Amino acid sequence: MVVRRQISMNRISVRTRVAIRITRLAFALTIMMAAAATAHASIRIGGSSFSANGQLARDYQYTGSCPVDLKFDWGVISTEPTTVTYSFVRSDGGHSSTSQSVGLPNANRSVPIIDEWQLGANTQQFANYSGWVQINIESPNPISQRISFPSIALAQASASVDRLFRPMGSSRGIINIRDRVPSI
Repeated sequence: MVVRRQISMNRISVRTRVAIRITRLAFALTIMMAAAATAHASIRIGGSSFSANGQLARDYQYTGSCPVDLKFDWGVISTEPTTVTYSFVRSDGGHSSTSQSVGLPNANRSVPIIDEWQLGANTQQFANYSGWVQINIESPNPISQRISFPSIALAQASASVDRLFRPMGSSRGIINIRDRVPSI
Protein backbone atom coordinates (compact mmCIF):
# COMPACT_ATOMS: atom_id res chain seq x y z
CA MET A 1 0.00 0.00 0.00
CA VAL A 2 2.71 2.39 0.90
CA VAL A 3 4.48 1.81 -2.38
CA ARG A 4 1.34 2.48 -4.42
CA ARG A 5 0.60 5.68 -2.54
CA GLN A 6 4.17 7.00 -3.05
CA ILE A 7 4.03 6.27 -6.81
CA SER A 8 0.69 8.06 -7.01
CA MET A 9 2.14 11.14 -5.20
CA ASN A 10 5.16 11.18 -7.54
CA ARG A 11 2.81 11.23 -10.53
CA ILE A 12 0.92 14.18 -9.07
CA SER A 13 4.16 15.93 -8.33
CA VAL A 14 5.38 15.47 -11.88
CA ARG A 15 2.07 16.68 -13.27
CA THR A 16 2.11 19.65 -10.95
CA ARG A 17 5.67 20.51 -11.87
CA VAL A 18 4.84 20.34 -15.57
CA ALA A 19 1.77 22.53 -15.05
CA ILE A 20 3.84 25.08 -13.15
CA ARG A 21 6.46 25.18 -15.92
CA ILE A 22 3.80 25.60 -18.62
CA THR A 23 2.16 28.40 -16.62
CA ARG A 24 5.49 30.19 -16.18
CA LEU A 25 6.29 29.87 -19.89
CA ALA A 26 2.85 31.17 -20.87
CA PHE A 27 3.24 34.12 -18.48
CA ALA A 28 6.68 34.98 -19.90
CA LEU A 29 5.36 34.81 -23.47
CA THR A 30 2.42 37.04 -22.55
CA ILE A 31 4.77 39.66 -21.07
CA MET A 32 7.03 39.55 -24.14
CA MET A 33 4.06 39.95 -26.50
CA ALA A 34 2.71 42.88 -24.47
CA ALA A 35 6.12 44.57 -24.53
CA ALA A 36 6.40 44.10 -28.28
CA ALA A 37 2.94 45.59 -28.79
CA THR A 38 3.90 48.76 -26.89
CA ALA A 39 7.27 49.24 -28.63
CA HIS A 40 7.92 52.88 -29.54
CA ALA A 41 8.44 54.20 -33.00
CA SER A 42 11.96 55.15 -33.94
CA ILE A 43 12.41 58.35 -35.94
CA ARG A 44 15.20 59.79 -38.04
CA ILE A 45 15.79 62.88 -40.16
CA GLY A 46 15.93 61.80 -43.78
CA GLY A 47 17.17 65.05 -45.32
CA SER A 48 17.08 68.82 -45.19
CA SER A 49 16.90 71.85 -47.46
CA PHE A 50 17.39 75.61 -47.22
CA SER A 51 15.70 78.23 -49.37
CA ALA A 52 15.82 82.01 -49.53
CA ASN A 53 12.95 84.09 -50.86
CA GLY A 54 11.31 80.95 -52.20
CA GLN A 55 14.35 79.76 -54.15
CA LEU A 56 16.35 76.68 -53.17
CA ALA A 57 19.75 77.93 -51.97
CA ARG A 58 22.45 75.80 -53.58
CA ASP A 59 25.24 74.85 -51.20
CA TYR A 60 23.21 76.58 -48.47
CA GLN A 61 24.30 80.04 -49.71
CA TYR A 62 22.31 83.07 -50.78
CA THR A 63 23.28 86.29 -52.53
CA GLY A 64 20.58 88.88 -52.92
CA SER A 65 18.58 91.62 -51.33
CA CYS A 66 17.31 91.98 -47.82
CA PRO A 67 15.13 91.45 -45.95
CA VAL A 68 15.31 87.82 -46.94
CA ASP A 69 12.85 85.09 -46.00
CA LEU A 70 14.82 81.99 -45.06
CA LYS A 71 13.11 78.61 -44.95
CA PHE A 72 14.64 75.58 -43.24
CA ASP A 73 13.06 72.23 -44.07
CA TRP A 74 13.70 68.79 -42.53
CA GLY A 75 12.16 65.50 -43.67
CA VAL A 76 11.29 63.35 -40.64
CA ILE A 77 10.69 59.62 -41.06
CA SER A 78 9.31 57.11 -38.53
CA THR A 79 9.35 53.32 -38.38
CA GLU A 80 5.64 53.35 -37.51
CA PRO A 81 2.83 55.90 -37.13
CA THR A 82 3.57 58.27 -34.24
CA THR A 83 3.56 61.88 -33.08
CA VAL A 84 6.81 63.87 -33.02
CA THR A 85 7.43 66.66 -30.50
CA TYR A 86 10.07 69.21 -31.52
CA SER A 87 11.42 72.75 -31.07
CA PHE A 88 13.89 75.05 -32.85
CA VAL A 89 17.00 76.97 -31.75
CA ARG A 90 18.78 79.65 -33.84
CA SER A 91 22.31 80.99 -33.88
CA ASP A 92 21.10 84.49 -32.98
CA GLY A 93 19.58 83.16 -29.73
CA GLY A 94 16.04 82.87 -31.07
CA HIS A 95 14.11 79.72 -30.20
CA SER A 96 10.64 78.23 -30.15
CA SER A 97 8.73 79.44 -27.13
CA THR A 98 6.98 76.06 -26.79
CA SER A 99 7.40 72.61 -28.23
CA GLN A 100 5.28 71.74 -31.25
CA SER A 101 3.92 68.40 -32.42
CA VAL A 102 3.25 66.86 -35.80
CA GLY A 103 1.73 63.52 -36.68
CA LEU A 104 3.59 61.01 -38.81
CA PRO A 105 0.64 58.94 -40.07
CA ASN A 106 2.59 56.45 -42.19
CA ALA A 107 5.66 54.35 -41.53
CA ASN A 108 8.74 55.06 -43.65
CA ARG A 109 7.23 58.19 -45.29
CA SER A 110 8.86 61.58 -44.92
CA VAL A 111 6.88 64.43 -43.35
CA PRO A 112 8.28 67.97 -43.65
CA ILE A 113 8.94 70.11 -40.58
CA ILE A 114 9.64 73.74 -41.49
CA ASP A 115 11.01 76.79 -39.70
CA GLU A 116 11.08 80.26 -41.26
CA TRP A 117 13.27 83.24 -40.40
CA GLN A 118 13.12 86.74 -41.88
CA LEU A 119 16.60 88.20 -41.78
CA GLY A 120 17.77 91.78 -41.68
CA ALA A 121 17.73 94.87 -43.78
CA ASN A 122 20.05 96.27 -46.42
CA THR A 123 22.59 97.44 -43.87
CA GLN A 124 26.28 96.76 -43.45
CA GLN A 125 25.48 94.70 -40.33
CA PHE A 126 23.94 92.00 -42.55
CA ALA A 127 26.29 92.36 -45.54
CA ASN A 128 27.93 88.96 -44.84
CA TYR A 129 25.87 87.07 -42.31
CA SER A 130 26.17 83.41 -41.36
CA GLY A 131 24.21 81.34 -38.91
CA TRP A 132 22.17 78.22 -38.36
CA VAL A 133 18.83 76.80 -37.26
CA GLN A 134 18.65 73.53 -35.34
CA ILE A 135 15.67 71.23 -34.92
CA ASN A 136 15.53 69.43 -31.58
CA ILE A 137 13.22 66.44 -31.66
CA GLU A 138 12.27 65.53 -28.11
CA SER A 139 10.09 62.46 -28.66
CA PRO A 140 9.59 59.66 -29.42
CA ASN A 141 13.40 59.50 -29.45
CA PRO A 142 15.67 62.54 -29.05
CA ILE A 143 17.55 63.63 -32.17
CA SER A 144 18.86 66.99 -33.44
CA GLN A 145 20.08 68.35 -36.75
CA ARG A 146 21.46 71.77 -37.62
CA ILE A 147 21.19 73.53 -40.99
CA SER A 148 23.99 76.07 -41.32
CA PHE A 149 24.19 78.81 -43.89
CA PRO A 150 27.83 79.80 -44.19
CA SER A 151 27.20 83.15 -45.83
CA ILE A 152 24.31 85.42 -46.71
CA ALA A 153 25.85 87.99 -49.05
CA LEU A 154 23.39 90.82 -49.37
CA ALA A 155 23.41 92.92 -52.50
CA GLN A 156 23.99 96.58 -51.72
CA ALA A 157 22.80 99.22 -54.17
CA SER A 158 22.31 102.93 -54.26
CA ALA A 159 18.93 104.33 -53.28
CA SER A 160 18.32 105.68 -56.81
CA VAL A 161 18.77 102.24 -58.42
CA ASP A 162 16.63 100.75 -55.67
CA ARG A 163 13.82 103.24 -56.40
CA LEU A 164 14.09 102.78 -60.16
CA PHE A 165 13.81 99.02 -60.20
CA ARG A 166 11.56 98.27 -57.23
CA PRO A 167 8.17 96.91 -58.37
CA MET A 168 5.24 99.21 -57.70
CA GLY A 169 3.85 98.68 -54.22
CA SER A 170 6.85 96.62 -53.16
CA SER A 171 8.72 97.46 -50.03
CA ARG A 172 11.08 94.51 -50.41
CA GLY A 173 14.62 94.63 -51.72
CA ILE A 174 16.23 95.11 -55.09
CA ILE A 175 15.30 93.45 -58.36
CA ASN A 176 18.17 92.13 -60.39
CA ILE A 177 18.59 94.56 -63.31
CA ARG A 178 19.47 91.65 -65.62
CA ASP A 179 15.96 90.32 -65.09
CA ARG A 180 14.53 93.58 -66.53
CA VAL A 181 16.77 93.99 -69.56
CA PRO A 182 15.83 91.82 -72.55
CA SER A 183 18.69 89.91 -74.09
CA ILE A 184 19.74 90.88 -77.60
